[in-house]
Amino acid sequence: MNLDPAIFHQQWYRDADAINLVSKYDVEIWHIDRKYKVIQLLPNYSGWRDFIVKRWLTLCIACQKQ
Repeated sequence: MNLDPAIFHQQWYRDADAINLVSKYDVEIWHIDRKYKVIQLLPNYSGWRDFIVKRWLTLCIACQKQ
């Protein structure tokens, strides 16, 4: 979720704040390069549909400044 969209700072254009899928690897590399510790969190789930959404479609990590 972007709490400070580009539309408030720049001229508006389509896809200025589009939601894009990123890989877990990309997120981890970005944080590790900035001296963050990345912790993988495993969500609780009930049922196979919930398992699919929470394990395969949701990125659950915590990042702590070292």
